[in-house]
Amino acid sequence: MNNIDKIGDFLLKSSIKPMDVINGFILSDLFISTDGYASIDLSGAEHIDWLYVLKDAFTSLSISMCTGHPKIIPSKSGKYHFNAAILITRTSPLLLELRKKWYPNGKKIVPADIEITPVTLAHWFMGDGSSGYNKTGWSESTKKYVSIQLATCSFTEQEVDFLVLKLQDMGLIGANKQRHEKYFQICIRQSDSVVMFMQMIDKYMVQSYRYKIRLPDGRVAQPVEQLPHKETIAGSNPVPTTN
Repeated sequence: MNNIDKIGDFLLKSSIKPMDVINGFILSDLFISTDGYASIDLSGAEHIDWLYVLKDAFTSLSISMCTGHPKIIPSKSGKYHFNAAILITRTSPLLLELRKKWYPNGKKIVPADIEITPVTLAHWFMGDGSSGYNKTGWSESTKKYVSIQLATCSFTEQEVDFLVLKLQDMGLIGANKQRHEKYFQICIRQSDSVVMFMQMIDKYMVQSYRYKIRLPDGRVAQPVEQLPHKETIAGSNPVPTTN
């Protein structure tokens, strides 16, 4: 059994629930087809470490991957060429159920019974979140103000309000709705909530997305004790090369 094969064993024996991981992926970029397979592609080969966590969650629920997935493939956007990381599953009865739950009328919604946990939040943030230093009161020496954004452009305003309440119920009282062009997104700027958010998700962030961890007042995110699956994926196992 190699390092990657051991990942599913870790999830099964740990307190991490596979559906918390999967829900975070669906809130961000994971697509589930009407045929009952799931797919996701990322414009950056380095992010394959994140896809191994998704594979881990799927495998623990007896959902099989297509041969060789996740994997790195050459891709193109306009005149730009790059390597992309992709994962595609085989069809599964569980994925068909998730399709009905998340796409009841063919359009993705936020299920009323969704539970947002720190694990879910971390994976949602890795896929559709961003953080940055605000220009107001900002200087390179202090980096005083940090804002967090969660993209929610595929959801209705009412669904965004619902997600904001979910975050506030977790103690993130600074979470609020903000208009972004024609849509709404979730924004957190209040310093205590920013710090709480980063502390909640820190140990679940894979290495390739740790650049999103930012703290106000010039504080630096300290290395945390790595979870076994993150150590294995981002550390000892080399990123595979393109065939």
